Amino acid sequence: MKKVRQERANVGVAYDGDADRIGVVDEKGEILWGDKLMVLFSRDILKTTPGATIISEVKASQILYDDIAKHGGRPIMWKTGHSLIKAKMKEEKAALAGEMSGHMFFADRYFGYDDAIYASCRLIEILAKAGQPLSALLADLPKTIATPEIRVDCPDDIKFHVVEKARTELARQHKTIDIDGVRVLFPEGWGLIRASNTQPALVLRFEATSEAALERIRNVVEAQVKKHVPKDSSAVQGRELQNCSGKHAGMVLATELAGWDRTQYVEATEPLQQRVLQAVLKGTDAPEVRVGVDGCGLPVHGMALSRMATLFARLADPDRWEALGPSVRRAMSAMTTEPYLVAGRNRVDTAVMEVAERQTFSGRSVLKLLHTARSNNFVSVFYPVNNRVESLLDEDGIYSQRLMFNRREGRRKNDIEILFDQIQHRAIVTKDGNTETLEVPARVQDTLSVLYFFRTLPGTALQTSTTVDVHHDKKNYRLELRVEGTERMKTPLGEVDTVRILAIMPFKGLFMNEGNIRIWVTNDAARIPVFMKAKVMIGSVTAALTSVEGATFGRP
Repeated sequence: MKKVRQERANVGVAYDGDADRIGVVDEKGEILWGDKLMVLFSRDILKTTPGATIISEVKASQILYDDIAKHGGRPIMWKTGHSLIKAKMKEEKAALAGEMSGHMFFADRYFGYDDAIYASCRLIEILAKAGQPLSALLADLPKTIATPEIRVDCPDDIKFHVVEKARTELARQHKTIDIDGVRVLFPEGWGLIRASNTQPALVLRFEATSEAALERIRNVVEAQVKKHVPKDSSAVQGRELQNCSGKHAGMVLATELAGWDRTQYVEATEPLQQRVLQAVLKGTDAPEVRVGVDGCGLPVHGMALSRMATLFARLADPDRWEALGPSVRRAMSAMTTEPYLVAGRNRVDTAVMEVAERQTFSGRSVLKLLHTARSNNFVSVFYPVNNRVESLLDEDGIYSQRLMFNRREGRRKNDIEILFDQIQHRAIVTKDGNTETLEVPARVQDTLSVLYFFRTLPGTALQTSTTVDVHHDKKNYRLELRVEGTERMKTPLGEVDTVRILAIMPFKGLFMNEGNIRIWVTNDAARIPVFMKAKVMIGSVTAALTSVEGATFGRP
């Protein structure tokens, strides 16, 4: 910025390391953020391509979307993340897409990917044709006051839940957009709450026509954040490590052997660390220590903890494991004969399954089904899991309309969207930015909607088994739902009779489960799911009913 003013340059341009993001400074040395830059590019494209579709993200200024519409374009607000934006661009055949971060995707006269050098050439072309300073080209935009991104620490295992709670409460009194978190609309501006894709944090942003309006909007939105985020979220994230010295000692030991930076973790007490280290060197269990897990005192042996941590280290980073050398690998492998806690419950994941809301999709009434799974802080160091699945189930047809799957498991990262055309029996699958159209059976289900499907079957199905067509990972399968029997279970509404159903999946399902998922539903007309369990690569993922709204338990 200083250099632009010193040189009296017309414009300043900067790139990131791989030149897929652009930063721009006008002739006055002022930064043009991504949404303002999009205004320039949009206006230029719409002069030659009236009605063009242009896409940006939920964090972008409302000025951008209004200006696109004003100049005859079709604006689309979409989820944050350049891979998601790029996939949506292909789906909508958009001429341009862009993010606040500086990713600019030109399909107009270009190839539809984020090339910052090309974007700077388009900017220079606009300036050359206009014959005006860059600042003058945007002088007609309405004046608003916007905050930068505000990050609020929030543990990974609750951040999506916090956003959903805030969305539900804010939607009672305000218009909202919930394609990525919740964007709350006010007469004088808007406020955004969304869960970070990469950090244990919430991302907030605000825009308004005046300082006073901005303050009012922030008060309303931030009140929800304060209500649902723990007061000391950093303490919450670290409570297992800080309160469980034995667990931490085992983790520190294994991570030091594997070559990780010990400073990432809470310091263990030196005497306890020495006890565990001596036990490893002698090949015997350390003296039993008492640690807290989920608020309960639990006897855990130090050696068992180091075995468990070593196993995670091997799964999380095979290359580093190989680099340790044969002697160290043999020593560490000797500790993996019991890769689990010797007593108590090893809770490595938290899963949530819910029918979030009723909404309209493509003119039809659908139920929004949500399923999330996240590893706890200890496991996340070695094999992080943070998955989110959203399915839209057609209420009349009881079949899937759309599946959105954001998978984060260890090194595995996938963003998948499947749009089902139940009339033409097709599925439009976009996986990590690549789109293709596939044939599917009639009334096909996705991997989440099928778990709800059983609730809609005739009563006779509770005494038998059935099969259903499911589309997963670009393939069609026949999935068997087998009734195993009845069982009495405790729920938030007391003890109830349930039917235990085994879903035999011929593929690794929602969360890389090892083939089978068991679901317990109430043995009545409502068939409310009260418990779910799936075996995964490490341990198991379970989900239990925590609350029920608008339904009661009855008789079969």
